[in-house]
Amino acid sequence: MNVKNEVLYLRKLYKRNKKILNCLARKTDKNKVNLHWWSMRRDDNSENVGDYLSIVICQYMLSRRKLTLDTSVHGTKHLYTVGSIIQGGAQNAVIWGSGLKHGVSDFGKLARLTRKLDIRLVRGPETRRALILNGYECPELYGDPAIIMPLIYQPKETEKKDYAILLHHDTNRSILNSITPVTNNYKELIDYIYNSKLVISSSLHGIILAETYGIPAILLTDRETSNRFKYNDYYYSTERFDYPVAQSIEEALALQPAHLPNLTDIRKNILNSFPYDLWN
Repeated sequence: MNVKNEVLYLRKLYKRNKKILNCLARKTDKNKVNLHWWSMRRDDNSENVGDYLSIVICQYMLSRRKLTLDTSVHGTKHLYTVGSIIQGGAQNAVIWGSGLKHGVSDFGKLARLTRKLDIRLVRGPETRRALILNGYECPELYGDPAIIMPLIYQPKETEKKDYAILLHHDTNRSILNSITPVTNNYKELIDYIYNSKLVISSSLHGIILAETYGIPAILLTDRETSNRFKYNDYYYSTERFDYPVAQSIEEALALQPAHLPNLTDIRKNILNSFPYDLWN
């Protein structure tokens, strides 16, 4: 971490209990468990679904114990869930299913010395390896929380189209049969994925949502996938170490998708590791 980054990190550290990740407008609340997720809200209130699902999933998990995100607790607490967000803040936090974006380089020495992480579950083994190399204790317990979405929402069935394309939220182009993961209606997006015979996606959560609903998927390369860390993290968590990657839609349609993983044990990991003790 260079001097400039250290200064920025110290500023984050000073305000770490006052704001949520990247958004100055999202203040933390005292005596609450503050849920951290990467907000990209547009003028129409749409969000990147792979990040926004943090709220949907946590609300579901809490409802199982008749709790809510507004339930009062003792002190100010921080919870990181869906997304590559561990490096996005400076809070002392509990990690439940989050990942890193690039790996070991996501942390500097200053972060390691000043930030405590209580890690219950991570997205995959690559995140675990990077955290351990940075001096953190991390259980060998994997699972992206989006994998439990079939417990939360059952899609509406329509006639299946041959394929659906999901482009990463940073991609600004329109393609036939494509749908953006930036939406204010996550159910509509899941319906679109579910009613396709194949999903071609440069969005990680496009892949995860497809596979958790039993739809084969193929990773499509773009500038976001130039670093495969978070994609490897997910695939490796399902013990698939060699998966197809397409350079174009045409190539994707000609490839054999990776076999669908058995997610039963991973779903159990996710459900059993939720940090209900934060609400004690």
